[in-house]
Amino acid sequence: MHRIQILTISLAAVMVIGIGGWGVAEEAEDTLCIPMGAITLEAPDGVEVQRAEVEFPHSTHFNFNCKECHHTWDGESPILSCATAECHDLTQIPEGGFKSGEAVQYYKSAFHDACIGCHKEIKVRNKELEKSMASLKGELQRTGPTGCTGCHPKE
Repeated sequence: MHRIQILTISLAAVMVIGIGGWGVAEEAEDTLCIPMGAITLEAPDGVEVQRAEVEFPHSTHFNFNCKECHHTWDGESPILSCATAECHDLTQIPEGGFKSGEAVQYYKSAFHDACIGCHKEIKVRNKELEKSMASLKGELQRTGPTGCTGCHPKE
């Protein structure tokens, strides 16, 4: 086949798939809306902030299972804010501090433990892979920041 014929067939296929996809999306009422870009993470109302909000690059985390972060999500209902009542709704450090059992309910602990904890785990895994020469095969995973200004830009 000539290049023009292949291009024409490819474009036709894309148009058919695209139009078919639009029809399905319009008919489905129970679709899940996934934010594709960055999500701004802010402190709950009434909390005096010490650092800038975080621009969380949601779309770069799509290779993880949604439930790794949205741990109480049932897979069907809308995903609620982390600061929803009975989840991570404490706006002050619990009396027992960051090491207490209630610390996970403190919104700041929840984000820091999940985000920074995951980034540190990836760094450790990458170091182990580097030792095993797996890095030569391209198996290293990109990691995110683990320091304050990596997430909270200076205002």
